[in-house]
This record gives sequence, structure tokens and C-alpha cells, in this order.
Amino acid sequence: MSELKNYLNKSLTLVLYLWYSLIIMSKSISSEHILTDFINSKEWKQIRRIFLARIGTPCWVLNEFGEFVYNTPQDSRHCQLIKKLSRKRCEEEYLPSLIKEVETQKKPIISRCYGGFLGFAYPLIFHREPIGIIGGCQILDGSLKKEFYKERAGHLKITPEELYSMIMEAESISPNLLHGIIELTFLISQSFIDKITGEGYFFESEIERARILIAEAEELTIDTTQLDKEIIELEKGVWENEASLNEASLFEIETENEEKLDLRTKAFGEEAKRIEKEASNLKTQARELNEKAQELKTYAQKIESQVKKLEEQAVRLEAQAEELNFLYFIGMEITVLDDAEEILKLIVCKIQPFFDCSLATYLLLENNEIKVGGKRAYPISERLLQDIQMSLEKLWEEHQESATTQPMAGFSIIEEDETTTIQIEPAQEFNSSLNVILKDKGKIIGLLVVFSREENAFDSRTQRLLSFIADIASLAIGRITSGAPKHEVLLERDKLTQTYNFKYLKNYLSKTLDDNQPVSLIALELDNFREIKDRYGEAEGDRLLCMIVREMKKYIKERPNCIARAKNDRFIICLQGLNSTEALTIAHEFSEQIGKEEFFVEKNPGHPYKTTVYIGVLTYPQDNIKDKNKLLDYLEICLSKAKSKGVGQIEVY
Repeated sequence: MSELKNYLNKSLTLVLYLWYSLIIMSKSISSEHILTDFINSKEWKQIRRIFLARIGTPCWVLNEFGEFVYNTPQDSRHCQLIKKLSRKRCEEEYLPSLIKEVETQKKPIISRCYGGFLGFAYPLIFHREPIGIIGGCQILDGSLKKEFYKERAGHLKITPEELYSMIMEAESISPNLLHGIIELTFLISQSFIDKITGEGYFFESEIERARILIAEAEELTIDTTQLDKEIIELEKGVWENEASLNEASLFEIETENEEKLDLRTKAFGEEAKRIEKEASNLKTQARELNEKAQELKTYAQKIESQVKKLEEQAVRLEAQAEELNFLYFIGMEITVLDDAEEILKLIVCKIQPFFDCSLATYLLLENNEIKVGGKRAYPISERLLQDIQMSLEKLWEEHQESATTQPMAGFSIIEEDETTTIQIEPAQEFNSSLNVILKDKGKIIGLLVVFSREENAFDSRTQRLLSFIADIASLAIGRITSGAPKHEVLLERDKLTQTYNFKYLKNYLSKTLDDNQPVSLIALELDNFREIKDRYGEAEGDRLLCMIVREMKKYIKERPNCIARAKNDRFIICLQGLNSTEALTIAHEFSEQIGKEEFFVEKNPGHPYKTTVYIGVLTYPQDNIKDKNKLLDYLEICLSKAKSKGVGQIEVY
């Protein structure tokens, strides 16, 4: 009997172990570790770049307890005002409501705060439950009208013009476009969560474990044959003691043993039924887990297909953006040139590295003379250059109505950035070429031709792009040959910041100064511009200057003004009709704003940096200024005094 009891106890223990094993298995991965891996992943860096480039907003991540595990706050002026005047609505109502809705619906949510900004949040899901939330806000809704902000201004007790000027500082976006971007980042985030948790494999192993435990439980089913044997042994013991007992005792013992046997038999039957029921339940759970695993596999395949399509679309869009930027900068650079051959020289210097071709060449008919030249990737022998020149001449003749009788100049190579010593001999001919024609008033005036040693090096995309470049060059050359004057503004503007240059500023002052009307000059210079360029690169330095100019324009856009770039990181603002007090107020406000602003590196948005400005302020007329032609010299002295006082100082002349 003791062996039977031990056998049943072991059966019950194994069933309980099976039940709790399934519960423990489902919680074997820590949500804290998942969020840590996610925040340190390249996918999270990619998502942040999408947020900053497409939406212009920082973002945050909450864990399942509502605590920030990642946050980069950068409130705009509008958002600072909203929080100051209505903090309860913003922090105690709007944000908790948005988080609660995401946790309930378990999908991306986009909503609008009390001040009119759009915000978003979406969950990070594991085992069909949120383990974290990603969100962001301060996104200007491009679909709202100006009347909406006029109504909000009344509630905030400020003028509509003041609120609207703050709103215009932000980059706007349509809700539909925002929804698409959030759906994209949600798919990327959830795909990474599935990858680091291995959730699909996890359920397969879980089902296999359940099957093993079910098999073990089935083996514990009570063997009725063994029970019968034990009952027979008990009956045998009763009859062996019968001779030594009287009839009354024997009857009592027999009755007692029969009752015990009945109770034990009944208990064994009930235990067997219970174990059989537990085994049936485990089989059902195993089937449910198997179905769930199949659903997750199907969902994972669907997400993988969508991500692949989005990645392909992103690659196409990046390529198109690169092409458009390339065309834009070529157009900007050749517009300021006055010589047709200089235009073509610049173009071949640009397209040779961009197309990664062996040689980019041009042919130009100018002043009854055919000129040829090119940009090469490596040294080319004179014999091969002669062969190329003959090929260009033949190609030129094919495009003309009759063979040209014009003399052809020698082949000139633009010597720039020669980085290799490979020598190309005539025997090693190019295996691919692509050409487009240049026209002026319907007449062919030249060719653009690219060569490559690779076979099939140029596709339809290259053909289309080279045709666009030829159209731009033809227009620029046509402007020169027609004698049309260049747009005067191009000579007056700084190419990088699109502010006026120093020469224009001097002419502007000579026409503006009036002894009866005040004119204020504000000169400013960054205090750590050289360190920023050395640390983050020339491109980031140029980007910072453009951002500083945008900030300047916000403070003076309602007044007659002229902004000029005097030199590298120095700018001068000329404000008509402003006295010294008004000019000094603008200088203090701008200096304070720049001092507290955090600027994010474009290629590394997780590392912000700061800068401050030195400022000199001068107002004309005043008693101690005798020569108005020396105002810029006086302003230079004033700025030097500000720099000698220390970082962020302002000096008034």
C-alpha cells in the first residue's frame, strides 16, 4: 500500500510540475532586457534619424511601469508657453490619456494636444502585451487653419500675432503623412522586438515541451490490473487471520476491511479520472499553443514582406533624393559662370565621380572652333586620348547634317584629385559609353560623353540623369550666348546662407543712411565655431551657420532689414528705423535664445552641442560718430570689445 501511495504522490507532483512549467516558460524573457537591447540597437538609431529628418521632433521611450528609459526634451517656444499657462492639461491630462489609449488599443495612436500640436505614441509588444511605449510630440499640424490659433490665443491670454509667430517657427506636416511615417517606424520597432526575443521559435519549443509533459502524464494513468492485484493481496491477509479470531471479531474485521477496500478503490478511481482530465487539458493547451505559433509565423512573414517593400521604397527614395540634390547643386554652381567651356569643365568634374565612370568628356562648338576636354579617374596615355578625340569627332559628325569642317582643338584633361597611378593603354579600350547632345535655340552645339571599362555600366537611370544635366548646361550656355544679363541677386548673395555679401551691405548703407532716420547695426560672431567644425566636420559647421541665420530672421522679419555675411562666422544686421534701445533688446533676446538652444549633429543626433555669440550694437546718428562712412569700422571696434569681455557678451558703441 505504501508503494501505491508513493506512486500516486509522484503522479500528482508531475502534473503540478507540468502546469507550472508552462507558466514559467511564458515569462522567461525579461522585458527590461528587451528594452535595453532595443535602445542600444541600430534599428533605434535608424528610427530616431527618421523622426528628426521627416518630422523634426525628438522622442521618448517608456517602460511598462510608465518610467522614461529614453528621453531627449527640446521644447519649442510654443510648447514652453503651453506648459507654462496650462501645465495640468499637458502633463496630467494629454500625455497620460495618450499612453492609456495606446496600452488599450495596442496600436499606433496620433492625437492633438491643447495647444494644437500633433503627438504620437505606439507600443512595443511582446506576448501580445505592451512592454514599452515610443512617442513624441510638438509636431505642427499642417491641416489646421490660422483661425484655430486665433481662438487658442484667447484662451492663453496672448495676442494672435505672437502665438502665430511662434507656430511658424515649427516645421509642419500633414496628418496622413505623419501616420505613414509612424506606421513605418512601428513596423521596424516591432520587427526588431520579434528578432531579439525569438518569439516564433519560443512557441515551437514551448509546444514541444508541452507534448513531452503530456506523454509523461499519460504514462501515469492508473493500471487497473495492478490495483486488482493489491486488492487480492489485502483479501488474502484477511482470510489468513480468520482461524485465530472468533466469529464476532471475524465479522467486524471483515466488515472493516471491506469498507477500507471500498474507500481505497473509490479513491484510486477518482484519482485516475482526475489525472486523465489533466492530461486532456494539457493536450488542449498544446493544440492552442500550436495554433498560436502558426498565427505568429504567418504574422511574422507578413511583417517581413512589408518591411522588405518599405526598405526597397526607401532605397529608391534615397537614390532620387541624391539625384535631385546633385542636379540642384550643379544648377546653382553653373549659374554664376560666364564662360561656356568653364560650365562644361565644372560639369564633367562633377559627373565623373558621381557616375563612378572612367572618363567624363565634353565637346563644344564655340567661336567656330571645336573644343574637347574631360575629367579622368586615372592617368590615360596620349595615344588613347587621341583615339577618344577621334571617337568624339566621329560622334559629332553623326549628329550634324553634314560633316563639320571646323578645326578641333587638342584634348585637354582637367587635372584634379588624381588618386591612382593606373596607366590605360590604347589596347585596353572602354567597354561602355553614354552620350547626350547640347543644344542652343534648336541647334546642336556640343556633346557630353562618359566612358567606363565595365560592361553595361550605364543604365536607363544614368541616361535620364545625364539628359537632365545636358538640359541644365544648354540653358546656361544659351543665356551666355544670347547676351542676357545674369540675375543681379546671384552676385549679391552668399551661396551657403543666402544672406547678402559684405559688398552689397556697404552699398545698402550708402543708400539707407539718413540723418533724420535712425539706423541700427548689430554685428555677431560665434564663440566656438572653429571647435565645432574641427570636431563634427565642415558640413556640420555650414549647417550650424544656416540654422543661426534662420533664428536671426525670426527676430527681425517684421522690420525693414538687411542681413549680410561679413566673413566666415560673422554676420551684420542693418535695421532701419530702430533706436539703440530697441536694437539692444533684440540683441539680448537673440543672445539668450542661442545660449540655451541645443543643436543636434545631423549624422549623430544623440549628441547635442551648444554655442554662444558675441554681439556689438551701433545706432546712427549719435553725437560721437562724426563720419558715417566709417560705421562698419566703428562696429568692428565694438564687436572686438565684446569678445574681450568674454563668452556671450554684448557691447554698445
